[in-house]
Amino acid sequence: MNEFSLYLLKSAIGLAVLYTFYWGFLRQETFFSLNRFYLLASMLLSFVFPWLNWSFGVEVKGYLTTALLAPLTIAANPPETDHSAFGTVDIVQMMYFAGAGFFLGRFLWQLMRFAIQYFKSPKTLCNGFTVVITKTIKSPASFFGILFLSQEDLKSRHLDTIISHESYHHSQFHSLDIILVELLAVVQWFNPFVWLYKNALQAQHEYAADRNMLRQGEDKLAYQSLLFEKSVGIKANELMSYFNNSLLKTRMKMMNKQQSELRASLKYLFAVPLFVLLSVGLFPDRPVFAQENPDADHQIDEMPKYPGGEQAMYHFIQRNIKYPKSARLDRAEGKVFVSFLVDKTGKVTNIEAGESNDLQKLLQEIVVVGYLGENATSADNPTGNMEPIITEVKYVISRLAQFTPGKKAGKNVAVRMTIPITFKLDGE
Repeated sequence: MNEFSLYLLKSAIGLAVLYTFYWGFLRQETFFSLNRFYLLASMLLSFVFPWLNWSFGVEVKGYLTTALLAPLTIAANPPETDHSAFGTVDIVQMMYFAGAGFFLGRFLWQLMRFAIQYFKSPKTLCNGFTVVITKTIKSPASFFGILFLSQEDLKSRHLDTIISHESYHHSQFHSLDIILVELLAVVQWFNPFVWLYKNALQAQHEYAADRNMLRQGEDKLAYQSLLFEKSVGIKANELMSYFNNSLLKTRMKMMNKQQSELRASLKYLFAVPLFVLLSVGLFPDRPVFAQENPDADHQIDEMPKYPGGEQAMYHFIQRNIKYPKSARLDRAEGKVFVSFLVDKTGKVTNIEAGESNDLQKLLQEIVVVGYLGENATSADNPTGNMEPIITEVKYVISRLAQFTPGKKAGKNVAVRMTIPITFKLDGE
């Protein structure tokens, strides 16, 4: 699983966990503003959590061996990759980006329909709104400071009530919430919880607007009758806040519900440790401080395994590593030994890289598990400035997927692995 796929998975898990808490403990409470804040914070933090880098040092008392793997060669002009066959990962990625493209196009199409409706319809100003008079939208709807009304609504005796309701949406920037959740749906379109977030957020918007109307002295029965009357409206664009938005039964229930007791707000405090647990528990980044155990038995029952096998690892490295331009201009070439620790969880840590003149030092502590060649102990001396090459190698190795950890006597063990990578200029 590549880095971006892992990020999407972690984000999806965060969204699911936080929505489950909302559904189980918060959705029936009448703290509508707090619920809205929780939902928005959950969406935003679920995208931030995977990037958090908490430093909890975990000492590995000793890794059992250093394994020298088969060498690689990176040419300044590598041969073209064969794209004729796609692996499973490629197909899944193509499906994801196709879905993301579809939902992005859907979002842009909604904006375009909104713009077309706005520019082709007559307009007037009313109570701080730009009112668009339309025949296609039967139920009043607003988008930021633009209000869509039919001719019937303009003549209705309930016009002040409608405008007051939509003014509350406008003052609370509810349209901004809808834009945010639509963009979230583009990235996480495969995640069913995204659509639950959207419905929950729109519900909280309407509950809050309804409560505001009743607090202004609106007669409850008259207001509910108006909502029912407008329930036949056509929802033409999902970006807008509608006077009635298919939540009629639930809205009626919430208007008749007693205000939640103040002590019920203590539930929201439990969200704080939940956020913390997600950030440091589900998405930790624990650097490993490793030290070889000189007394350890260096025989390993099972070496760490890369997803798809060793060839898949080499394919990833060759496909992603680039011969740095500055190194090519400096005519830098030679062999780099990159060493990294596969810890007891299979994670790649403690990445180090050096030039071939470090080989003798490395050979004092390695066990050869792959073919290196007869001249392994006398690799060609590097020429030019190798630092850009070393930096590039360490970056690519840091992006390796998680291994299945090595084992000894049925227990996971940390293993240091080393790969010789030769960088060779054109024609040499």
